[in-house]
Amino acid sequence: MAGKGYWVECIPVGNTTNQNLNCDLYAASVEGFPDADVTGHSPDAAIEKLRAKLAKIKAYYELNGQDLPKEHSPISPKGSMRSTLGWMSVYVNVD
Repeated sequence: MAGKGYWVECIPVGNTTNQNLNCDLYAASVEGFPDADVTGHSPDAAIEKLRAKLAKIKAYYELNGQDLPKEHSPISPKGSMRSTLGWMSVYVNVD
């Protein structure tokens, strides 16, 4: 059984350099975490930066006795940005 986790959504936001959707900047965010949004020069970089930021947010919440927002179901992504060209979503555990 998966632990507490969230769907990270990643979309291209920088200039598209060619028709193959190669982009120079990507944004990754988690629905329900207003402070959890980052950018990176690739989808992998943006997702890894967000994974690190989520770990810091989790530590901060635990230090202050706060509960993390309700976790997402690992079965299917939220998909609020699904209609965006180049959208991808990855489930990230925070436990």
